[in-house]
Amino acid sequence: MLSLIVLIGFPFLIWGAYQKLRLAKESATWPTTPGVVTASERKKVLWRMQPRVSFRYEVAGQSYTSTNISFAAAVPAQETEPILQRYPLHQAVEVHYQPAKPAVAVLQAGPDRRVKLALYVYIVWFGIIILINLANAALYFWSSSPEAGQTTTRTEDDAAASDPQEGNRLLRQDADNGNAQDQVYVAVWYLTGTQGYPKDPAQAAQWLRRSADQGNADGENMLGQLYASGNGVDLDLTQAVSWFQKAAAQGEPHACTSLGHAYEKGLGGLPQDTATAIDWYRKAGDEPHAKAALARLNAGP
Repeated sequence: MLSLIVLIGFPFLIWGAYQKLRLAKESATWPTTPGVVTASERKKVLWRMQPRVSFRYEVAGQSYTSTNISFAAAVPAQETEPILQRYPLHQAVEVHYQPAKPAVAVLQAGPDRRVKLALYVYIVWFGIIILINLANAALYFWSSSPEAGQTTTRTEDDAAASDPQEGNRLLRQDADNGNAQDQVYVAVWYLTGTQGYPKDPAQAAQWLRRSADQGNADGENMLGQLYASGNGVDLDLTQAVSWFQKAAAQGEPHACTSLGHAYEKGLGGLPQDTATAIDWYRKAGDEPHAKAALARLNAGP
């Protein structure tokens, strides 16, 4: 009975994953509209923490809300923090919406590798379940049939292929192919010495430069932090400020905070200018260090 339920249910899962992939591909051509993040938090989904980002936007005078960062059902644990840093509370965002149904919207348009992976995994497991049921049917009539052992071996091989490490391998593959956001994740692995990578700030700096050179705000901000601390690169406050300015121009809150600090102290070739510093601290929104700086300068929110 359980096998029958699974056999009936999996086609619906596959169809749902296919529809998400179709929407993800279509979203690359959807129009955009300004939006704002209304919630940015960690949320436990089943057994793991996931980023939950809500945002509000308007289309033709009608207000909508959505929580679709992308069309992927879930993200790896190591990507949760970078996503929340990229979309802090009150952050201005660019929203891609479906013209025929504006309530369907997403922040990261285009086919996400996790959407593809979900469809492939469902198809593989559906095939595995069919093979297992065929093997059981064969055993019922021919108890000595060797096909059952072959089916078991194939099942183990396919299960190994769906190991969580596969997600990291695909992420690195996308980074090698030029995906700017995934290059940031690889840089974080080198900075922290996690996910099987050695702790190597110099390698992290190289990956961040590849991302920053494509205009990725996270890459620009983090590269600026390395220059500001001399971690993996030579200490160079002028370079640090240059990268902070590029990231802050895109609204990256941590870069806004760092730029405010540079103006407050007159660092990296910038004039000491408290008023401009306060402006940048305010642009950082709810970034904790910016809020603390505003309180210290009696500047209010």
